[in-house]
Amino acid sequence: MAIVVYSIPTVADVLAGIWKGLQTPVTAQEYEALSWEAQYAVVGAYRKRCARRGQHMAIQDELRRGVRRIDFLAGKTRFAGVLEGRIWEFFVE
Repeated sequence: MAIVVYSIPTVADVLAGIWKGLQTPVTAQEYEALSWEAQYAVVGAYRKRCARRGQHMAIQDELRRGVRRIDFLAGKTRFAGVLEGRIWEFFVE
């Protein structure tokens, strides 16, 4: 007899997944795949994020870590939803 357990993600799972995904460093290939306009927006978001750290050492530490996926949002801060599938997709506005 086999027991099948279906795991339904909780809100905490979704939020943790979003946070973890947005903290992921961007690869050179991901960045280079962007248009120059998108690259400009990402760099602006990256610089703003680093500047918000406040203290000089914290800013320098953040700058060393580089661009992360959160910078790809470039000011888009509204969560628009989740699409369930083999791979979960998150949408922002």
